[in-house]
Amino acid sequence: MCTLIGTWVGARLIFGTLYLRFQSDGTWQASFSPGGFASPVSGGTWTVVSGVLSIVEDLVASPPDRCTADQTGHYGVAFSPGCYQVTLTSEGDPCDFRGSILGGSTFTAD
Repeated sequence: MCTLIGTWVGARLIFGTLYLRFQSDGTWQASFSPGGFASPVSGGTWTVVSGVLSIVEDLVASPPDRCTADQTGHYGVAFSPGCYQVTLTSEGDPCDFRGSILGGSTFTAD
């Protein structure tokens, strides 16, 4: 069975490559460098129920890109055979900034 727990490398964005780390305690972090999780640019909590990732931010680098704690994003999770890639498909995210980055993105296990 595939799991999101671990570090995932995303596509290059205008501000760098996005790295996501999902931890077994239900927290996640985002960084623009593989060693940047000591000072993440974002983070919060996550769950997966019936193949849908629900993600909330409670650590954000700076407004105006801030997603508030009451803005839960929902993403369908589809793993590749072998579980080395995951694609997130938006199923609704009131935070436009997060939705524009995560929705439709494919991440590779690091």
